[in-house]
Amino acid sequence: MITVDLHLHTNYSDGKLTLPQLIDVYGQAGFDAIAVTDHLCVSKRSVLGMSAKFLKFTLCKKTWKTYVEHLEKEKNRAWREYKMIVYTGVEYSHNTFFHKRNAHMLAIDVKDFIPPELDEVQWLIQARQQGAMTVAAHPLKLKEAYSQTYYLINNSEKFSPLIDAWEVANYKTFWYEMFRTPFSLIASSDFHSLNQMSAWRTKIACDKDPEAIKYFFKSANTQREFVFIEGHVKKVQSSWPLACPITA
Repeated sequence: MITVDLHLHTNYSDGKLTLPQLIDVYGQAGFDAIAVTDHLCVSKRSVLGMSAKFLKFTLCKKTWKTYVEHLEKEKNRAWREYKMIVYTGVEYSHNTFFHKRNAHMLAIDVKDFIPPELDEVQWLIQARQQGAMTVAAHPLKLKEAYSQTYYLINNSEKFSPLIDAWEVANYKTFWYEMFRTPFSLIASSDFHSLNQMSAWRTKIACDKDPEAIKYFFKSANTQREFVFIEGHVKKVQSSWPLACPITA
């Protein structure tokens, strides 16, 4: 089985690590595939989104080209040094002051910029047209989050045909009630900083191949395990790389 974590953030949005640092952390920890999914915040319809844009906690059309080019470079290095697959991803983030309207969703292996001004349905349609895998991020109540995102699960009849997988676990939160749904499930860390290396992840019975992994989650294949992986950093120097490997 291979170990995947398809929900990670860098300092291209609100993560603490640079992209090369993130690659080294997960490569040294022995992961088989990861997705970098920095935030793409809805800003024109959201005061919170406008704040994220002002604080540079979100991708935008101006930063997209640099983001993708940097990821392409790091993908090659990740495979060369660690035999680790890296997907270009993004997290569409619609934040409001009302939990029932908030929606976060991932597009994994996305090719081109998709404007966040689109509503959720149109955004998902465009992501799937690009061949991306779509994921409903933290659809139920999170213990650690200040903002909850119930919109997708509360409207699952509308969204389920457009979403390939739904998170059953996010960081340290696990939702057993998701087992009562018919959805394909995935566990992710929602990594933002090193203290989130101890988190839920997914192991799948699948070839280590970018298309095969996406197809696995899009299909009805149930050969997967949700595991809580402890990540330990004994010491991190101010310069990179890590002074010692992370063990998972």
